[in-house]
Amino acid sequence: MRFIYIIPFCALMFFGTYAENPIVGFALSEKKAVDENGVPVKQHHNLKHEVQALKERVDQLGKTSNPTYGWIDIDYLCWKGTGTEWNYAMGYPSANVSQIIRGEPKWSSGGRVELGISNLYNWTIAAIGTYFHNNSSAKSYGGSSLETTESFTTVSTINSYSKLQYGTADLEIACNYDLNKTFTVKPIFGARGAWIKNRYIFDTVGTIESAPSQQILEQNHKFCGGGPRLGLKGIAKFGDSGVNFFGLFSASLVYGKVKAEQPQTTIVNSPLSGSTNLVQYYNDLKASIQLVVGGEWKYLFDHDTKAFALHVAWETNYWWFQKDAYDFFMIPGNSKPEYLNSFESIVLHGINVGIGFDF
Repeated sequence: MRFIYIIPFCALMFFGTYAENPIVGFALSEKKAVDENGVPVKQHHNLKHEVQALKERVDQLGKTSNPTYGWIDIDYLCWKGTGTEWNYAMGYPSANVSQIIRGEPKWSSGGRVELGISNLYNWTIAAIGTYFHNNSSAKSYGGSSLETTESFTTVSTINSYSKLQYGTADLEIACNYDLNKTFTVKPIFGARGAWIKNRYIFDTVGTIESAPSQQILEQNHKFCGGGPRLGLKGIAKFGDSGVNFFGLFSASLVYGKVKAEQPQTTIVNSPLSGSTNLVQYYNDLKASIQLVVGGEWKYLFDHDTKAFALHVAWETNYWWFQKDAYDFFMIPGNSKPEYLNSFESIVLHGINVGIGFDF
């Protein structure tokens, strides 16, 4: 008869344990967790919360493992393009005093677009296109211009005008190396294609053989080629503020074809009236360097998987002896053209302002 009292007690123990932990149905076989003092700790099993926590942890690991992503940068360029020697007019403000008046380049507009992709192993590849054009002019009253005044007895005015068109296309491969949480360096290598055109016009008014005369001389110098490009980028990050500073130095050797052309040399209202057209072609190797220093602000959104950036930078490009042809001109009536050996380097510099998207 005593078993009648034991059965309800066992049933109560069983159902109480099952309600507390449905996975383990027997209280006597469950191993309970205890604290440092040996006191049992009550455990709560919530499968939904545990799955959510695990999912968030996986997402966090994915964000910090440099996943594959792409980017696009669009820049507005406000540059000047200056030649070192070519565009000038020489005036004589007083007796035995000469004054060289060089063309002053104007600030002009250009553009740049960059498309790139980064993989899981910190390697990046990008295609970059740049275009810029620039004008300059100079004028003197009286004087000379080496290209236009050899046959003039006197010169009253000289107008000098030049136009520069500059385009490059770069294929850039790089690898990110994180020195620490603040500094990252990116050695880069790749290829550069370049297209550069210079146009010069000299308009001289004066006297030839006692007759009022005007000479208009136009010269074009075109270069197109390709070659290797090497460089180094650096990035300094300031915590989680999104503010970064960056720098770039690169050097290129570009080999290509040069076309030096004088499509027009015209003398009017003169005993030597007429015009000529001369052209020569040759191959040459051009060297250039690029230096960029700037800052960037980046904003992360969509669970830190995408980014929007604003950046501003100062950039300088230097091309050694970009124009080194024999500059020739022919005075109508002469049997042979006159040649002048000219060497000119080009400096392009100014401000870049742009936006970027990481996706």
